[in-house]
Amino acid sequence: MWVSSLMAIVLLAVTPTLERTAVAQAAETVLGAQGLSQAEVGQIKSTIQQWATALADKDYEQWEGLWAQDGVLVMPGQGRVVGRANVAEAARSHFRLVSSFTFTDWAVVGRDDLAVTLSTITLDAEIRNVTASLIIVLRKGGEQWLVQAVMFEKAPHGG
Repeated sequence: MWVSSLMAIVLLAVTPTLERTAVAQAAETVLGAQGLSQAEVGQIKSTIQQWATALADKDYEQWEGLWAQDGVLVMPGQGRVVGRANVAEAARSHFRLVSSFTFTDWAVVGRDDLAVTLSTITLDAEIRNVTASLIIVLRKGGEQWLVQAVMFEKAPHGG
């Protein structure tokens, strides 16, 4: 069940012509009625904040531990990176100059063990700051939400 939902969301998410609001509406349509409690939404946001903090702090061991084993990272101009270890290696290369991440314009949809977050992220880096649309798909494993897929799309207005 979650695989077909995830694939539909990923296909929607990587379609650059869709506005973020349309992606959120499409994700909610695929997932059905909003089924996450406020506590679960809080856990999801906390997981993402831990994920961002660990990456900004260059704590790759903690960051890698927040990913599902078969996680996927998709960035503009880059190929798809699959697998927790490969994603961690890509992060060491691509995000080494990033000192912090700021999330705005949050939307969280999901049900059961699958959630999708949509936000705008600003990456503060030594060379320049970059603003991007960010889609993170999370899957709940036991009591912990894990990052299943991350897709960046550079915002058209800057960065």
